[in-house]
Amino acid sequence: MDMWQHVREWIFPVSCIGCNAPGAALCVHCGPQGADERFLRLAGVPIRALATYEGVMQRAIVAMKRGERAYLEAFAARLAPLLPPNVSVVPLPTTRRRRAARGFDQALELARRSATLRGLPCEELLEKRGSAQRGRTRRTRLEARGRFRMRRVSLPGRVVVLDDVCTTGATLVDAITTLRGAGVEVVGAVVLAWTPTGRNQRPSGSVLADVKAMWNGAVIAESNKTEVVEGNHYFPPSAIKREFFQASATQTTCPWKGLASYYSLEVNGKQNPDAAWYYPTAKDAAKNIEGYVAFWKGVEVTQ
Repeated sequence: MDMWQHVREWIFPVSCIGCNAPGAALCVHCGPQGADERFLRLAGVPIRALATYEGVMQRAIVAMKRGERAYLEAFAARLAPLLPPNVSVVPLPTTRRRRAARGFDQALELARRSATLRGLPCEELLEKRGSAQRGRTRRTRLEARGRFRMRRVSLPGRVVVLDDVCTTGATLVDAITTLRGAGVEVVGAVVLAWTPTGRNQRPSGSVLADVKAMWNGAVIAESNKTEVVEGNHYFPPSAIKREFFQASATQTTCPWKGLASYYSLEVNGKQNPDAAWYYPTAKDAAKNIEGYVAFWKGVEVTQ
């Protein structure tokens, strides 16, 4: 901590953003509890989030992103227990512009602190390219690719990536894909918070309303056990109403998920060619969605 930070804390003593209790930016009572933790999965990788991005947690994260360093220690202390042993911690860096505006890179600072608490190395493997995510629409975020590039050749074996907020999951997937492309084994990810729009799996101990896929006035699939990958809900094979589905000869290839096959839809006399796809034999990184069905071309998926 530099001299100016000491002076600032002396003039403006730190207090909890939730209850104003002195001594910590986020006290043990207002911070995320064990029951708040969320378990997600993206690109075949398990993701652990301290809490949902709302309430006191959201206010604290926003304050940190505005340059308030006091939240770093509080967050790192809560992230550290989520890190598994025998891994390197890889932060998802922000842009140079954001780092200059805040005076620090929050993901890097969180990764360094939480890794130190767990006795793990922190490896700065990634470099951010392009502009910041803030202000982008959900669709723009999901469509963006190539946000990261590798910084060096010497690579660790097994890593966990660390970021602040998982919104659509697209940034995490992009980072995971970049690391895998360099031969790094990504065994997990941890984030401070997860937004409901990035939901991809039921939180432990709770039940969510069914996710429905609708087209031309009919429900064509329905489940409360979908998997979300790159912003798309994948429905279990048993969840689709097969009377609306017709096999298609169309196939496409994803570098990390494998060879995709397609279905065309026919509902109430109207056809929608190749509006659904699935991976009959998914690659190892996407085994969680093998055989699961996702939609596009005007199919409305709601939760």
